[in-house]
Parts: sequence; structure tokens; C-alpha cells
Amino acid sequence: MSAAPSRAEQSATIDALRASVRNFVSRQPGLGRVRSLRDRHPGYERTMWREMAALGWLGVMVPEDLQGAGLGLAAAVAVAEELSSALAPEPFSAVAVLAACAIARGDNPGLQRRLLAALMSGESVVALAWQERGEVLEPSQVATMAQRHGERFVLSGRKRFVAGGADADGFVVSARSGAGLELYWVPATARGLRVVAEPLLDGTFSASLELDAVDISAAERVASAATAAAALAAAFDAAVIAASAELLGAARAAFAMTLEYLRTRTQFGQTIGSFQALQHRAADCYVQIELAGAVLAEAAAAERPDLAPADRASLASRAKRRCGEAATLIAREGIQMHGAMGFTDGCDIGLYAKRMLVLSAWLGGIHYHARRFSTSLAQESTERPRKSSAAIPPQLRELPPETDWNALADADFRALVRDCVETQYPEDLRYLPRRVRWHEVRAFNLALAARGWIAPGWPRAWGGMGLCAAKQFIFVEELERWGVGRAPDQGVRQLGPVLFKYGSEAQRRTYLPKILSCEHIWCQGYSEPNAGSDLASVTTYAEQIEDGFVINGRKIWTSLATDATHIYVLCRTDRTAKKQRGISFIVVALSTPGITVEPIRDIAGNEEFCQVTFDNVRAPRENLVGNLNEGWTVAKAVLEFERLGVGSPHRPMMALNRLTLFAAKLGLFADQGFMDELTRLRMDLLDHFSLHVRYTDRVINGQGLGPEVSALKIWGMELFQRISEFALDRAGVYGSAAGPVALPGAEASLAAVYYASRLTTIGGGSNEIQRNILAKNVLRLAG
Repeated sequence: MSAAPSRAEQSATIDALRASVRNFVSRQPGLGRVRSLRDRHPGYERTMWREMAALGWLGVMVPEDLQGAGLGLAAAVAVAEELSSALAPEPFSAVAVLAACAIARGDNPGLQRRLLAALMSGESVVALAWQERGEVLEPSQVATMAQRHGERFVLSGRKRFVAGGADADGFVVSARSGAGLELYWVPATARGLRVVAEPLLDGTFSASLELDAVDISAAERVASAATAAAALAAAFDAAVIAASAELLGAARAAFAMTLEYLRTRTQFGQTIGSFQALQHRAADCYVQIELAGAVLAEAAAAERPDLAPADRASLASRAKRRCGEAATLIAREGIQMHGAMGFTDGCDIGLYAKRMLVLSAWLGGIHYHARRFSTSLAQESTERPRKSSAAIPPQLRELPPETDWNALADADFRALVRDCVETQYPEDLRYLPRRVRWHEVRAFNLALAARGWIAPGWPRAWGGMGLCAAKQFIFVEELERWGVGRAPDQGVRQLGPVLFKYGSEAQRRTYLPKILSCEHIWCQGYSEPNAGSDLASVTTYAEQIEDGFVINGRKIWTSLATDATHIYVLCRTDRTAKKQRGISFIVVALSTPGITVEPIRDIAGNEEFCQVTFDNVRAPRENLVGNLNEGWTVAKAVLEFERLGVGSPHRPMMALNRLTLFAAKLGLFADQGFMDELTRLRMDLLDHFSLHVRYTDRVINGQGLGPEVSALKIWGMELFQRISEFALDRAGVYGSAAGPVALPGAEASLAAVYYASRLTTIGGGSNEIQRNILAKNVLRLAG
């Protein structure tokens, strides 16, 4: 038996498959073919279908033991997304995913092989007929009956909205027999079967079936009651994910078309893509595409054998909801940005808008999948988390720092993190309404350092934990569950990753171990009184002398500089160069003579921010990171890591945890309106985490981050604000309390969370600046 392919090999296979589909699509007539097939039964071409079969695409979901390619859901997602980008009307997801998956999970081996062979060869189009009413999307709710008469079954009932059914050669029909829910093969030519094609908005067709005493052999039963329900559920979830991929493919193509229009359409003597209002709206579309891509990639891994059916269903619903949100926004903005032309049939944006409407409705829309997801949520806690009573095995607690944490079972790793925070983190510092100070959490962080847990996302080669995405989520979730305050961590989040890439070997040897041991606590010296978001305008000057630099100037909004031991400073070293040139990146010990640190009181009455003044401060030349006058490149890397940190799910997760505690005390879980909004916020947070993990993985894998990381900060911190605003609104008069709300088990200030959320869309480069960055550097819209 051959070894399972590695993750890299699987990725290479999927990339090659995508390239194959793109190449195939590029050779087709394009949208002219789509227009020519609109409203013409069956809405697609059998010759094209057979070409897809010849390329092996119709067998990607069929296991190898059934003579299929066995590439799985990730491959089906790749094919579906690429075909949809060209609006290919062939029913790939309906047949090669929905029907094929249901057949493959049946328990009639001979019939399975016969049907799947015909399906994969393109000889037969096979559709799954499961839905009976538009408002009912639960595959197990079936009224169609199958009455047994000896070795035959008689089927009676009606099926609606059969995707791929308008020209199908046969149908896998769900019906209820005396034994329970079962699946049956019904050829299109069966006596008593009437098939009616039903036109859809995009010019394609679904079908309705009327089964009037359709008589079939018992040998045509695809799945008995023992397997049918599970087969239908798995097929439904797989098809939901494939439909999500189709939505994303169409949305990407429609957005690319809209961007091209923005770059070329001229009004008032300039391209309309230079208008900031349109740039920011386009940036918001890009954020949605990035979120959808991250969630879809996570859902595409839903075939893991250790994944429970309920978790698979949750992932599928998250993907359909997020891709539906992205497609809805891009369809709306695409038509709007094309102006009056976008409302004409001759404008191709309309073709994409119609297809996305059809795909959004198929297998459940945005609201349905939010409700479906909400039913999978665990019962909300009604109390602030208390210490776990279960003790963990001593050998687990005593694991050394060099342990491969990813090799631990998720449950063991969670228990280990939970034990650490519950036994080490001070009880009186839980759920603080402000940023925690270093002296308060020094002992806790030293305990983490002793375990090797200070840098969860750093590669193991540099002394980090090297956690995979799943383990990172557990680590963060447990800290947030216990209300652990965020310590001064710029060294871990920002400087360390920058030194990986730009630091000298001597600098890495000097600084990285001391970050991990907590000997050095770092802060950032970027912003100045007249250089906030426009960092290229810094005036703090580092004059070169024989053995280093003399620094003069002032930095402001420096977080927790009063707690720090060191600072990394953005200085101008050549006043004659252009703004981004002539800047250098220098690290300095705050104990150096000439440095003054003054705290700044904020709107909430806290003193997190500081002003740092440099008066003839000397720094040796070896403190220069990167090349002289090329510090802007280093600084941008820090900003990317800062946006990865500022865009972390920590803050919105904290706000959501606090919201649920208050909601339980106020009895809000019985309010359906509250629960609907809570579900949306929870799904938004999970999607945010998916995107954060995707970007974090790039850093861990050495791929680096580009300006696209601005999407993370925009979404995450605006989500933080939405959660805090919703919490204040639903708390009523409790939300206006100046101090902690007096609700036993939920003592905390909602106003403090609200105040904290205001800053996050300003610090680290305002969200307006982030949208400018996306528009200019990612979307290539003229400024």
C-alpha cells in the first residue's frame, strides 16, 4: 500500500489541476458560448461534458476503489471554482459532486460501479433528486414513498429543483420505504416518470420530477436505510462546499471585470478608479474575497476522517454563507460601478450577477446557512469560566519545551494550555477592561517562557512552538476563555519575525533568545506628532558618526513604552532623499542616556500610550537592522506583522466572550433576534480566524506577507467594533455604567470594550489608510 501523499504533494496536485482547468477554459469561446446557450434546453453542451469527462474531472470525488481519481473535495473545489470563473453552464457540482458522492456512499457495490462508470465517462448525466419543497432543505425530510412488492419497489411522489436534471439520463431518488429513508436509481425513460425542465434566472435549467407508480427492481436500490441518510448528508455538505467554490469563482471573475472597468472608464478627465469613494468600495469587495477564499480552503479539508458530521456541516454552512456574502456584494457593486451600462443585457457583469443569484439560492442561501450553523453551536456558558476540576496526567504537564506540540491530540493540548492558564494566571487580572501591564503579568509570562510557550507562531528553528493552525486556534481560544490579558508583545509579534528576514546573524543571536526569555520587552517607535499614518514623513533624525548614530526627535502613540526595555525606531538618515528613501531602522535600549518616556492618558482614563523623546541618543552601528537608508523596506515588514497582530482574533474573541457572559445573565438567549445576530457575529469571527491563520501560515512557511494583509485589520477591527456596539445596545442601561457592571459572574465594563475597539481602527495605520493600500498596491487602482 502506497504512503499517503504529503501536504506539499497534495497542494501540487491541486495546483496542476487548477492550471489544467484554466487552460481548458481559455480555449473555449468564452462568454459568447454562455450567451448562445441561455434559455436553450438543456442549457449546456454534451460535447463539452464529454471533454470534461475525458480530462478526468467527473471522477475526482469518486474513491479509487470505485475506479475514480480519488482526489477528493479539495480537487472538486478547484475544478468548480475555475469552471465557474468562466460561467461554464455544465452541471459539474450537481453531477460530479452531489450525485457522485451519494452513489459512492451507498451500499450496492454492483450498481455503484455501473452508475459511477457511466457518470465518470460522460456517457450518462446522473442527477440526485432529493428536494421536494423550496423551503425545506433537510435531505432527510422526504414525502416520496417507496412501497415494496417482493423484489420490486413502486415509487410515488414529486421532486423539485433537481440540479442537472433537465437533460439527465437518470436520477438517484430519495424515498421513504417501510425500512426508512433509501435511495433508488430511476432511469429517465422509466414508465410513470415525468420530467419537466424549469428555467432559472441565468438561462440554465433545473427540473421537477413526478413519479406516478414508477416500478423498479430491488436491485436498483442505491442505498438502503442503513446508509442512505448518512450518504445524503455527506453528499449535501460536499455539494454545498462545491457550490461555494462556484460562487467564489464567479465573484472573482466579476470583480476582475469590474476592476478593469474602473481602470479604463474615464470621467471628469480621469479614470473612475482614481476616485477614493470607489477605491474604498472596491477594497471592501477584496476583503470579502479574501475571507471567502480562506473559509473555502478550510471547508475543502472537510473530508478528514476525524471530522464529525456536525463539524463538517458547520464548515459547509460557513463556506456557503461567506461565499454568498462575497458574491452578493460583488454583484451589487459590479452593477453599480458599471453605471447604466451595468443594467443592460449586453454588459457581461449581468451574466455573472444572474449566475451568482442562482448559486446563492441552490442548497440554501445566506440566512438558511446561518440558522443551520446556529443549531450546531454548543450550549452557551452562563457563568464566567471556572477552574477545571479534571486533573491532567503528570507526564503531560511535564513535557519539555522541545516537545512537538502539533503531535499532541487536540484534546490533550487544550487540557495542557487550560491547566497552565488556570494555575498560573492571576485571578484578579482576568477580563481586565484595559491593557495589562508588564509588572502584573511578568510571573505568568516567565512561566510561559520556561515552557517554551512565549512564541506560539514562531518556527521551531528560532525557538518558537511552531504551532499549526488548529493548535494556534486552541492556544488563543484557551487564553481568551480564561480572560488572559495581552502582555507587551511587540518583540514576539513584530521584531522577531523582522529579524528572521532582515537581521544579521549577530542580531538574531543577541535579541531572539532575550525576547523568548522575556529579558527584553520591546516597543515600537514609528508614529510622530506629524507623521501618523503617513510614516514616510518621519523627521526623527539619526546623524551618522564614526561608530554609529546620534538620534534626535520625538515618537508618539508608543504602546506601553513605560514597560519596555528596548525600542525599534524609524529614523531619517538622509534628509536629501525622497520620503521613503533615506530612512533607517535602528534598535535602541531605553536605558540609553537622552531618552525620556512620558505616558499619555486616553479617553478611557488609561495610560497605555506614551511619548518618547530622543535627545542626542547614541546607538552603535551594529544596532542598524538591514541596510542604511533602506529602513522603509524593514518598516513595511514590521507594519505587515503589526497588521497581522492588530488584526488578530484576540480582541473580537474577547469581546464576543464578554457579550455571551452578559447575554446569559440578561436572559437574551431566548430572544431569536439576539441569537440571529450573535450567530452572524460568531461566524464572522470564525471567518476572521480562518484568514488570520492563512496569513500566519505564510509567515511560518517563509512566504512573507504583502499589502493584502491590510484586509485582516480592516475586517477584524471593524468586527471588534460591531461586537462592542451590539453588546452595549443589548445591555441597555447596564451598558452606560462607568465601572464594572454589577452582574454576578459577569463583572466587567462593556464601555471599556467599546473604548478599546475605537482605537483599533486608528492604530497601526487607520482603516481608511488600509483601504488606500489595498486599492493602490493590490487592486492597482490609480491614485
